Amino acid sequence: GRVVISGIGKSAIIAQKIVATLNSTGTPSLFLHAADAIHGDLGLVQKDDVVMIISKSGESPEIKVLVPLIKNFGNCVIGMVGNTTSYLARRAD
Repeated sequence: GRVVISGIGKSAIIAQKIVATLNSTGTPSLFLHAADAIHGDLGLVQKDDVVMIISKSGESPEIKVLVPLIKNFGNCVIGMVGNTTSYLARRAD
């Protein structure tokens, strides 16, 4: 599968840069904005993809909606968070 990286706000900008780096080194990856994902773009995520979500707080409303959707599809969720007790940190694989 691919590496799908998502975030919101400044974390989304960082996610885009990581995606560019991964693609340039031969790792298939794509950026999925967290707000766009919950409003119809979640179809970009395929069965074998790994999803990394970047968030400083780990508590944004978009992430709280996105994480269960991804997990329901059976994808692995990697969380990169500043708050290790946050929603995202507790629910990431």
